[in-house]
Amino acid sequence: HEGSSLLFRMANRRCPVCERNTFWIDLVSFNAMCYGSGCGAWIEDNIHIEEIIDCGWPPLRFLHQSPTVESAMTELGKMGARLKAAGQADSALAAKAFLEEYGEEGSLTDDVLRKMGDPKLADEGR
Repeated sequence: HEGSSLLFRMANRRCPVCERNTFWIDLVSFNAMCYGSGCGAWIEDNIHIEEIIDCGWPPLRFLHQSPTVESAMTELGKMGARLKAAGQADSALAAKAFLEEYGEEGSLTDDVLRKMGDPKLADEGR
């Protein structure tokens, strides 16, 4: 191994949101991201507070701060469960959220938040 440099040490896991095997974790500089189409769930260290782990899901602009990696994975898993309970396929939901943000007029985010049981959050976006 002389003359070689280790650039990445990655582990593949099941994504807690979309449940596909597209969640890659960088084991050297801790961060993780789902590379599945339309998902993009992520986890990384907070740049300001060492004890905090940030996680999120871009299609709904979901952000959360957790004390541990395990609780961040749990929060993303809860988001995935809420999406399934809303009755829409994850990939279709992500595609519609993308279209809402970058093209079509409509309020898919409001619909999803209402289906997830938090109409107050949906009303704040208006």
